Amino acid sequence: MKYAFDVVGVGCATVDMLAIYDGPIKEDDKVLVRQTTRQGGGLVGTGLVAVARLGGTARFIGRLGNDDHGRFIVDDFKREGVDTSCIQIVPGASAIRTMGLINPAKGHRTLFVCLDDAPEVKPSDLKRDDVLAGKVVFVDGFLVKAAIQAAEWGREAGRHVLMDAEMTEPENDRLADLSTHVVSSLHFAQDRVGDHDAKDCARLLFDRLSKNDPDKVVGVTSGAQGSYFVSREGAFHQPAFKPPVMVDTTGCGDVFHGAFALGLAREMPLRTIAEFAAAVASLKCRMLGGRAGIPSFAEAQALIQRRG
Repeated sequence: MKYAFDVVGVGCATVDMLAIYDGPIKEDDKVLVRQTTRQGGGLVGTGLVAVARLGGTARFIGRLGNDDHGRFIVDDFKREGVDTSCIQIVPGASAIRTMGLINPAKGHRTLFVCLDDAPEVKPSDLKRDDVLAGKVVFVDGFLVKAAIQAAEWGREAGRHVLMDAEMTEPENDRLADLSTHVVSSLHFAQDRVGDHDAKDCARLLFDRLSKNDPDKVVGVTSGAQGSYFVSREGAFHQPAFKPPVMVDTTGCGDVFHGAFALGLAREMPLRTIAEFAAAVASLKCRMLGGRAGIPSFAEAQALIQRRG
């Protein structure tokens, strides 16, 4: 079957204002920052840009305002080659905004998220054919009701449904049940199965989610400790790649999920997908912001080959 897109995403897209700082942050103080940047962000939004940067085809479905923030997000998607034909523009509304301060020396990252005037995406805003134009349906729990609708359609149609599991609200359990592949942050997994390390969290989360779906694939990402995956075929650890230059980890998880989605669309084996996603996430760290450092497919493959 021929699909219009490798990946169609329903989820979060933001405007990120980021800067690097070197000293402590105190209230009622002035902090000198450097290397300010404005980039597109968001879980699914940045994941889809990774798909496009890596040579895949991607569509974003959502609602944005007609102010400068909303226009910036749409224009950035267009520059990156992400299809925007299913974005609904809402007059008088805005978009999700993030302000972030990054301290590379200490590995600190502080993000402030503003939802004022950001339009909600409801299930009724989606069209089934728009969602199913992709070989992979990619969702996060930020707009969970719409994501659940997209995932339901995806499962009914036999699509891969990839969940970027980060948001911990209870409705995300339904989204995880619907998804074929749940790639979770350690925080999400620990919220569901207790205070264990990433390896044990992956096993326990798989045990929980596979009771009614034995074909479920579960992964837990844990930064420099790498990621752990469990499926009916067994379990394995994917070590993280050491970033060639460490500047900023913002967007690493989002980029990991985007590369994972493209790997699913291209029917790579699970271990190959995990290695590919880890390489892409590592290279992203070389630049400030979630999108600036996303590599090409060739760059990611070169890093994998250097590791041997």
